[in-house]
Amino acid sequence: QEAFEMAGYLGDDPLVELIISFFDEQFFADNPSRHDSSYWNYYESTKPDRTVPTGYVSILDAVIAQHSSIANTIQYNSKVIRIDATSHTGKVLVTYKKRIPQPSDLSAVAIHELADEDASDGCNDLNEDDETKWVRHTVEANNVICTASLGVLRSGKIQFAPPMPAPMQHAVDTLLFGIANKVALFFDDHDTQRVLRSIRTNYIMRTSTVANPRVNDGLMVFINDMHVRRQPVILSFFQGDYARQLDGLTKQQVVDRHMIALREIFSGPSINATLPDPVKYKISNWSRNNFGGVYTTEGINSTPADFAALKAPIGLFHNVYLAGEHAAYPYNGYVHGAMISGKEAAAAIIAK
Repeated sequence: QEAFEMAGYLGDDPLVELIISFFDEQFFADNPSRHDSSYWNYYESTKPDRTVPTGYVSILDAVIAQHSSIANTIQYNSKVIRIDATSHTGKVLVTYKKRIPQPSDLSAVAIHELADEDASDGCNDLNEDDETKWVRHTVEANNVICTASLGVLRSGKIQFAPPMPAPMQHAVDTLLFGIANKVALFFDDHDTQRVLRSIRTNYIMRTSTVANPRVNDGLMVFINDMHVRRQPVILSFFQGDYARQLDGLTKQQVVDRHMIALREIFSGPSINATLPDPVKYKISNWSRNNFGGVYTTEGINSTPADFAALKAPIGLFHNVYLAGEHAAYPYNGYVHGAMISGKEAAAAIIAK
């Protein structure tokens, strides 16, 4: 809520109000120690973080439900490959390829069950290189807002005609697309549930990793999901060089490394409990999928002007816009930045 207030997007905006309504309040009402740790004093915010217990997809589902006319126009399992704004008619042609359903396809439930250990996170399951499993379509539009990530833009998987202006291409090439991943560890024993429930904070901190070289690995903060989803789940977020390091490990090795760090915490005097092995786990691999990363940040040779360049319209009639967290400076890297960027692009089209 504070983020939207700072950006001037609070008040009579129904979309913002809808998003805020999904964020869990009960945990933070019960957990005044949220800001006790000096680790988080780096942030200027005076209000706590929020989480969406049911996942961001619930927000999208709610938006679609409120605008049922668009529900049947959304193309799933599809990838845009060309945006052509060279027509003198002022129309934009968008070419995309849609995956042909295969007899061997698993149901969504089956994919979810397998994803805990053996399957990918779903982003690589479209067999992009096998053209026999795709069919191409072209749609015509007056205006286009392209929300592909910086990683996709940099990959060249979407062809722009005319090409991106030089300042925009420079921004795409210069800004950094950061790597971040997360691990979810699921437990089912009553002792772990009791311990996690007794920890009156969302963050489980490690105070030192120097004494034990086995755990001097960058794993400093874990998320106690017991207070949010009411389930015995521990989450870990890691990024940068450490995320790249974990890319070279098997999933079981990643889990083992996390368990070493967690057991160091749980065996300490502040908790003094034994942590069993997880019954299952889920590991994201955003650094290796088709998106190539997670968030945009400044590179050594980049400036705020690069973010501004990403907002410049493209095409003969200036009717193609980029939007997303990468075009939302100074809110790049954040969900509310992505939404604000999309609203700004839409407003620019309406104002034409």
